[in-house]
Amino acid sequence: CTKCIPGKYGATCGEDCGHCLEKIQEKPVCKIESGDCDNCEDIFWISPACKICGKEYYSLEDSCKECPKNCEKTEERDCLIDTGKCQGCEDKSFYGEYCEDSCYDRSIGCQECQQDGNCTKCQEEHYYLNITEGKCGQCFDFCLHCQSGDNCQECDPGYYYKNSSCILCPGECEEGFCTSAEGCTNCISGFYAFDGDCFECHPKCLNCTDLVGCTKCDEGWIPEERTCVNCDDPNCLTCFPRDICQKCKDNYYTFEGK
Repeated sequence: CTKCIPGKYGATCGEDCGHCLEKIQEKPVCKIESGDCDNCEDIFWISPACKICGKEYYSLEDSCKECPKNCEKTEERDCLIDTGKCQGCEDKSFYGEYCEDSCYDRSIGCQECQQDGNCTKCQEEHYYLNITEGKCGQCFDFCLHCQSGDNCQECDPGYYYKNSSCILCPGECEEGFCTSAEGCTNCISGFYAFDGDCFECHPKCLNCTDLVGCTKCDEGWIPEERTCVNCDDPNCLTCFPRDICQKCKDNYYTFEGK
């Protein structure tokens, strides 16, 4: 053939023209040899043949439909041309064939996941990534950062790590002196810091310091285990250890350590 009827092309005029802009009798007109169009009828089609949907569209019943909005943008196609399914998600907080499913809904705390829903990134605070299950696990109470459910690296502000738990900093701790790693290192007056906590100084203590406790007690008392304890003899003013008197009250004398 040297000329085809509108809408056809090829040596025998057996091929259908694409979605060409130019039309005769509402039929697209294309070049008889190649089937190419001068222009496509709209932006959905790729020239010159105007038969294939553009990279942002997929083919459905001889028309082009827009790819799901969250499909990953690529140089070739944003979605599969025959189904419209995404090949990847632009927003990594969604997954699924059409990138409509929320990673967070599948696993609480998940910020990013693969196309199959397996989580790859969790919230930095209070969650950790369980690679085996592809989900986020939750740190134990008041743990800010952890590597697993029972392995806490840092507690929430106002808490410190001790005995595999995050414990509330003592109310007697000086402001700014309680850390996640050490607990309290400096207590208010009348208390001393030890092992992360604050303990009240003994009423008979004359010198009470942080980390040490009582180092000097009133007469008749002796420092022992960070507090003050009585000398064994009630008439003793100074003793060391508690059962050996070194100085007695007036009108008393020492005899064989008593």
